[in-house]
Amino acid sequence: PHWGRIAVLASLLVSSASSLAQDFGTGLLWRVDPPNGAAASHLYGTVHLDDVRAVRFSPVVRQTLAQSRRFALELVTDESSAQVFQTAATLPSSQNLATLLPAADYQRVEDLLRNRYGVPAYVTEHMAPWAAYVTLNLPGPKMGYSVDELLHHLAVKQGKPVTALESVEAQVGAMQAIPLSQQTALLSAAARDHARVLESVQQLLERYLAEDLKGIFELQDDAAAAAPEIADAQTALLESVLYGRNPGMAEQTARLANEGAAFVALGALHLYGPRGVLAELEKRGYRISRVPLKTNPGS
Repeated sequence: PHWGRIAVLASLLVSSASSLAQDFGTGLLWRVDPPNGAAASHLYGTVHLDDVRAVRFSPVVRQTLAQSRRFALELVTDESSAQVFQTAATLPSSQNLATLLPAADYQRVEDLLRNRYGVPAYVTEHMAPWAAYVTLNLPGPKMGYSVDELLHHLAVKQGKPVTALESVEAQVGAMQAIPLSQQTALLSAAARDHARVLESVQQLLERYLAEDLKGIFELQDDAAAAAPEIADAQTALLESVLYGRNPGMAEQTARLANEGAAFVALGALHLYGPRGVLAELEKRGYRISRVPLKTNPGS
C-alpha cells in the first residue's frame, strides 16, 4: 500500500466530537501572517486521492504556489520511506491476517482487495489490519497524481526547496498505536459494508470541491450512526491519525512561517476545528485569513 493512504483516513474517521468543532469550517487556502513580521505564508488543504477534479487547481492556488519561496507537505516519498511503510504494513512472521479475523470477514477482505484493488491473496494474508483498512478506504487502485503529489511536482519544477512536515515513521506510528483488536474491528466493519465506505469517499470529494471542511467532518456522524459498534475504535483512530499529529504539524508550519513565504500542503481536516493546525497557529499569535478561490477547484 502507498503511504498516502494513511492520510486519507483523516477525512473518513468517525467521532462524536464533531459537534465541538466550529472553527475554519469553509475554505481550502489560508494566509498565515507570523507575529515576527515575515512575509505571509499559505496553507492549502488537500485530499490524498487522485481524483481529476481535485487536481484541477484554481489559478489563485497556482499563483500563490509560484510566488512562495519554499514548499512543504506532510511527507516526502522516496525509496527509503516506501520501504519503511512496506515493512510496517506487514505482519510479523508469527501472525497471519486470516487468523486475526472471523473467517467470513477475512474472505470479504481478501475478495475486495483482490478484485477492486489488485492485491494478491498471498499479500493480503500478511497485511497488518490497519494497512488493509486504509486500502479499503480508497476508491480504487491509484491511477495518477494526488493533490499533494501534483503540488510537490509543481514546486520541484519551479525549483523550490521542499520540506516534509513529518517522517514516515510518525505516519505509520499513528496507525500502529491503535490496539490490534480495534484495528481488526475497523477492518471487519469496512469489509462488511464496503459500499457505504465508497459512498463516503465520493461524498468527501464533493464536499472537498465545495471547500466545505465542516461538511466533510460531519460525514463522520453519518458513519457513526451506520456502525455504532465500532465507535470506540473509530474515536481512537481519529485521536491518533488526526488530532495526535496536529501539534507536530502546527509546530513545523510555525517554523516555516517564521522564515516567510512558505506554501504548506496538508490534509484538509488537519486545518479544521478548535484542535486543528489553523486554530493552534492562531493561539500562537499568527493571523489567519481565508483566501477565496476565484475559480472553484472543481470547475
